Amino acid sequence: MNGLRKMVMENKHLNRIIFASTASLAVIVLLLTYILSSHYETMACEEIYRNASSSINQTTSTVRFLSESVNSLLLQCAQSPEVNKLFLAQKYSGTELYNVKRKLDTLRFNNSKIYSIYVYDKYGKTIFESGEFSQGFESSAADFYDTGFVEYLDKLDTVKVFTPVVRTVPVIRSNAPESSIKVLTFFYFEPYFGAEEKNTILAFNVDMRWMSDALGYFNGASPNGNNIEIVSRDGTVIFSGKEAQIGTQYGDAEVLEKIRNAESKYGYFVMDGAKRLISYSRPNQTGYEDWIFISSSDLGMVLKPIREVKHFVYLFTGIILLVSIIGLVGILLHLGMPIKQAFNKAKLLEKEQEEKRRREAAEYMKLLLAGDMEENTNLIRERFEQLHIAYDFSAKNRLVLISMDDRNSLRRRFRSGYPEVVQKINEKLEEVFGRYYENPIRVDWQDGITLMVVCFQDMEEEEQKARLQEIFDEITDALQQEVQCGVSFSLSSTGQSIKDLPFLLAEALEVHTYRYLYGYGQLLTNDLIRDEKETAYVYPKEQEKEILSALFAGKEEEALAAYGKYVEMLYPMTVPEIKISFLLLADAVKYASRNTVVETSNVLLNFEQFFAKIQSLETIEEVNHLFTNLFREIAEIIGAQKSTRYAELVDQVKCYVGEHYGKIDLSIQEIAESMDMSGAYLGRIFKQHTQMAFTEYLTRYRLKVACEELLGSEKTVNEISDSIGFTNSSYFYLVFKKYLNCTPTQYRKNEAKE
Repeated sequence: MNGLRKMVMENKHLNRIIFASTASLAVIVLLLTYILSSHYETMACEEIYRNASSSINQTTSTVRFLSESVNSLLLQCAQSPEVNKLFLAQKYSGTELYNVKRKLDTLRFNNSKIYSIYVYDKYGKTIFESGEFSQGFESSAADFYDTGFVEYLDKLDTVKVFTPVVRTVPVIRSNAPESSIKVLTFFYFEPYFGAEEKNTILAFNVDMRWMSDALGYFNGASPNGNNIEIVSRDGTVIFSGKEAQIGTQYGDAEVLEKIRNAESKYGYFVMDGAKRLISYSRPNQTGYEDWIFISSSDLGMVLKPIREVKHFVYLFTGIILLVSIIGLVGILLHLGMPIKQAFNKAKLLEKEQEEKRRREAAEYMKLLLAGDMEENTNLIRERFEQLHIAYDFSAKNRLVLISMDDRNSLRRRFRSGYPEVVQKINEKLEEVFGRYYENPIRVDWQDGITLMVVCFQDMEEEEQKARLQEIFDEITDALQQEVQCGVSFSLSSTGQSIKDLPFLLAEALEVHTYRYLYGYGQLLTNDLIRDEKETAYVYPKEQEKEILSALFAGKEEEALAAYGKYVEMLYPMTVPEIKISFLLLADAVKYASRNTVVETSNVLLNFEQFFAKIQSLETIEEVNHLFTNLFREIAEIIGAQKSTRYAELVDQVKCYVGEHYGKIDLSIQEIAESMDMSGAYLGRIFKQHTQMAFTEYLTRYRLKVACEELLGSEKTVNEISDSIGFTNSSYFYLVFKKYLNCTPTQYRKNEAKE
């Protein structure tokens, strides 16, 4: 490497000349290749166009000959005495019709290109036809088989005399399936005025196969794969080498649009990335002035050798140029390494100095905002100039505190990407504030809180707030779309000089505390401080008792309703007082749960964490959610405890009934007294748990025992009635039949038979 460096250093001028000459030569070769290839490609296009233009001219001549011959026949036919009689006579004799038919047939036989001839008497609504497969010489228009021709009779105002129209005519032959043939229909019509004269229309249908045979020669004989097509201005294909396309819409709308918009009536252009050359002609000749003659040539095949040579030269000279560039780069790397290192070092030093200046500016602004600087305005101005801080000392100022909403959730969501999110937020703040204010100053106060100091001249307070509302809305929308997070604004009042910044910061921080009440995504103003009424702090002890009473009675809804009233009573207080009240309520819940099953709550077992959680939450809405979850958990525990206790009481009642059902005066009151409870309370618990009243249960139990006695003993019905607690057998009979739909005696007999 050292030897190479030495060789390069010793011959650096010669090496530079060699590489520079080689690179220059390669560039010159590339330019010459491009110029020559472009010239030859243009020459090839011109040659192809000349050939295509010759074919188009021959095609035009053929079409002109066809058009002129047919138009001449039309005039000859229209002016013949035989046909002319159809124009004037109101009635036609058989001899006259025969003469007309013979005239038309003779005209058609002598001109093989004419497929059929129609003469239409407009007033008589009659069509006279001469054709090889004619269905009759005379037909009414309503019954005429060529419905396409009949349709044109209603829109002759859209048809030009002597201008052919492409149509499909049905061919009807006896003992053969119906088919069709494509024709060019030439119309001739001339109004005759007078009371006795008729307006008669003449049409010649020319077989398209004649044109295909005549023009197909040019398509087959033309060089370079020319394909000549004739298209009307509305896009209908008049002629094409592909017969199926005749009468359809032209397939390449882009080509047709270019020809329509072209200024010249003839010319050419390249399509499909220089793969096709389109030649066209729009002759202004009567009979086909709306026709466009189009020739499509395969340009890619013709230019292929030229392009292959051009690509080879490009590749070869490109390799030479690449080698030259690599050589030059190698030399520059070896010669320029010390310069590059020095440049990088200077750039790094400049970057370090800029970072240091920014840190010093940020620290100075923090000290200035904190009120730790006792310098006068002139000293502050000098320090700002040293630190490159732009500030208008003659203007009024305002401080905006921007806090990130739900910062903890944002940290969990982005994890290691959290610093990048903070950077995006700060960049967005600088961008938007910079569009509304000149030279706003951003200060990163602490994690999640950014300060923006803005200056303005002679602006009303309401106008200021309206502008800040626009800034807030724009930043909020942008952050929701870009990083899915929100911010809150806390505004100070207006300051008169830079010395007011510490007071503005204290005011903004106080306004920021009200985000606890109003929630995330808010623009808070200093009006909140002035609107608050100073009142002595009174803790809502009675409301706390209502919460605890309902909560530990298992009444979840009542407890939540009482909590809602508790929160309403906190709103007039200051934010620190509200936070203290929530801590006192949490402590009261913890104290009331001592020595109860509720103390097993997951929240209460980790009460220190719950206590810390309350203090860390940033809005009252989050605190409400936390307490709501705690109350529901406690209510579930108490509810489960009550359910177990009720089941035990019901089991005791059932056991007592099983032992004393034979007592005539057995009641729920007697059982309740044995359990040291209220009879009404025990009755409600029993009904709630079993879904039936105690008397109902006792009756059903006695009847169950009676059924067992009827089947399993020889006792009489009266003896059984007395033994199970009924006052008399008649009442027993009534109750038994009501529940079992039979008397005791019938029950014993029926069950015995089974």
